Amino acid sequence: MLHCKLIHPNSHCAMANLILFSVITLFLLSFCCGCIEKEAHALLLFKAGLSHSADLLSSWEKGTNCCLWDGISCDETSHHIVGVDIAGFSLSAEMEGVISESLCTLTSAATISLTGMGLTGG
Repeated sequence: MLHCKLIHPNSHCAMANLILFSVITLFLLSFCCGCIEKEAHALLLFKAGLSHSADLLSSWEKGTNCCLWDGISCDETSHHIVGVDIAGFSLSAEMEGVISESLCTLTSAATISLTGMGLTGG
């Protein structure tokens, strides 16, 4: 076991502390900086316009990392949403509603797949 003095760390302890600090920082950043807030808001507005979305899109909750939501893909560097794929999510339940104009704010999204859902234009 490596015992490090915090006041006068030797080179081994300094390296161990640096590695530990880096791992903890990366872990915390993965939760706090997961997506762009205005893009998460746009998805939540879209969800609000759907019936029966609470069960099918239950991972889509305010204050959570939208890059971890079901059907959402994000760029690992910019954290922008690059894909929305909820095609077929409504197969087990009737999900219908209006396609919210808020989806237009997802300018980095290369694909938005809503196939098989009972949606109309907004």
